Amino acid sequence: MARAAAVDATFTASALGWLLSTTPAHNLDRRSNNFDALRLLAAWLVLFSHCYPISGQKVADPFNRIVGLDTFGGVGVAIFFVLSGYLVTLSWQRSPGDASFLWTGRC
Repeated sequence: MARAAAVDATFTASALGWLLSTTPAHNLDRRSNNFDALRLLAAWLVLFSHCYPISGQKVADPFNRIVGLDTFGGVGVAIFFVLSGYLVTLSWQRSPGDASFLWTGRC
């Protein structure tokens, strides 16, 4: 019974160590986040939405027909804008100053 408690305590300590080691900066590392997957999804939504008018169909894409508010392309563009705004703001916060942020090629 004491051995099981020791194993349980070791597991809890290692899980707590893993949780504390996953900082927001680590989660935003390009190799360990899903921003590229979200960008790919957004691009596919835009491409899918463009297939309907390019093929000559007079009906809108399925999302527009079901919901009636927007197309898949509009949702994809919104995803791009939200991700871009988040990543540019994060880059601005990490820069040492406003001038260096602008000088690095953003304007």
